[in-house]
Amino acid sequence: MTRDVVLTVGLLLAAGLAARVIADVLRLPEIVLLIAFGAALGPSAVDVIDVPLDSLGAQLLFTFGVSSILFYGGLNLSLSVLRDVGVSLGMLAIPGVVLTALLTGAVASLAFGLPFEQGLLIGAVLSPTDPAILIPLFVASRVRLRVAQTVIAESAFNDPTGAVLALAVAGSLPSGEGGIGGPAWEFVVELSISTVVGILAGASTGFEWLEMPRYAAIFLFVGYVVIGLCALGTFQLRRHCELYPSQWFLLAALFWFPWIYSAAQYLLVLDPVRGTMQSAVNAWFTGSFSGLWLTPSDLGVDEEYHDPADSGVISCVHPGWPVLTGRGEVLRSYALIMANTDYIQFFLTDVHVSVTGDTALVTCTENILSGGPAPEGGQELGPLVGQLVVATNVFRRTPEGWKLWSHHASPVLSENDEEADEETPS
Repeated sequence: MTRDVVLTVGLLLAAGLAARVIADVLRLPEIVLLIAFGAALGPSAVDVIDVPLDSLGAQLLFTFGVSSILFYGGLNLSLSVLRDVGVSLGMLAIPGVVLTALLTGAVASLAFGLPFEQGLLIGAVLSPTDPAILIPLFVASRVRLRVAQTVIAESAFNDPTGAVLALAVAGSLPSGEGGIGGPAWEFVVELSISTVVGILAGASTGFEWLEMPRYAAIFLFVGYVVIGLCALGTFQLRRHCELYPSQWFLLAALFWFPWIYSAAQYLLVLDPVRGTMQSAVNAWFTGSFSGLWLTPSDLGVDEEYHDPADSGVISCVHPGWPVLTGRGEVLRSYALIMANTDYIQFFLTDVHVSVTGDTALVTCTENILSGGPAPEGGQELGPLVGQLVVATNVFRRTPEGWKLWSHHASPVLSENDEEADEETPS
């Protein structure tokens, strides 16, 4: 399949080049010879090229062929001439196509005994009254410039209108909805969207990452001011007073973007520089946009909630240990305790819970039963040791639930320990 497509495209390109040379020699329009060569190479004559309409080759040829023809026609249009015929051109491109589709659809419905919706589909397909291949013919013709420009533009504009109308009608037929209200509304919506997209694309500045039209800058500025005020308000009214690097990254990105955008807009659009300076400014803008705005914004966005416990505020005091601060130190301490203990079990008693807002205070007595090292070569556990520890735990409520913020444990001295302390001489 791929080999056939490549061979077909190669033959067509060779035929096109030959038609171009012969057209220059004979002083004939190129499109005439292109049509003649296509007919000669097709299945009705030499049968060198046979491309079924439902094949990949036909889709590629139609897509690139029509795109090239429309681009060629648009390249030869004159905006100053089109301004004079804008009203008539608009009437031909939209109302003219719709009216042609309705009349053709009514005739097809009566002639073939079809429902009007199906006849309207036929009319929508046939409504573009002239093929796009006429564009090169009028470009090379000697007719009046105004007439040629009108025909070229109308040939380019009515094809999209007919395609949108045909797709809207075809999309409503499988649903079984009666009437033309649905297709008409869908046609208006799709045509409006296509028109807006076309205008924005046509008014693009042409600079990388700065493609927005010149008049879009004021809307972007107003929108960004609103975003900036909301961001500053959110920062000012934050619940936690602590500041983290992520917040500074977001604030930096918030103020860097208007600077780089306004500078690039001024140097490339409002008062454009010349020559290689345009490429230099555009490269500076794309690099700054990525490095000074997207990167800090990405670094500053927390995809998951991180409470102060994750940034070093968490603390833990084990019996007889110094204060440990930070998630890493606390986890390492528990890892050391568990690694040097063969057996340990906790029984909690005297548990008291007090909740105030998003903070909870939990006090309890930890009855700890731990086992020492087992005898070498034996199967028995080591000696068991019991101990009482009073623990105070502070929890904070997060979107993911309650999380431990601070843990403080103190040993409870037994009566024997107290008597021993009293007998010890000072």
